[in-house]
Amino acid sequence: QLEKETNEILTELTNYDKENINLEERRKHAISKLKKVTMTIST
Repeated sequence: QLEKETNEILTELTNYDKENINLEERRKHAISKLKKVTMTIST
């Protein structure tokens, strides 16, 4: 039972890691879009 619970927790943590990576990618994407817009405005 304890092993099962431990495995469930590890799976959950792995999923959180994946979500964090996705958020980081989306953040980078948003920043690069923002930079493009800023450059367009300033020229």
